[in-house]
Amino acid sequence: MAKITATIKGCPIIHNGTRYDIGTTIELDETEAAKIALYLDDVQPVKNGEDNNVAKKAKSEGNKKAEISDKVGE
Repeated sequence: MAKITATIKGCPIIHNGTRYDIGTTIELDETEAAKIALYLDDVQPVKNGEDNNVAKKAKSEGNKKAEISDKVGE
């Protein structure tokens, strides 16, 4: 199954237990992307060698934003 990258739009989503805020890049396969297409923008096919870098960066961005949200709530 081909992988794609996309940017979250509209509202934050939770996918596979990870929160993705608006503007965050996410990596999905085509089937997963079709299920949440309403919340995706700038959909691009993944080029060889990019797979892990995009996923790691997106998870890191999501964790940083979650930490900031937690601090704001304190």
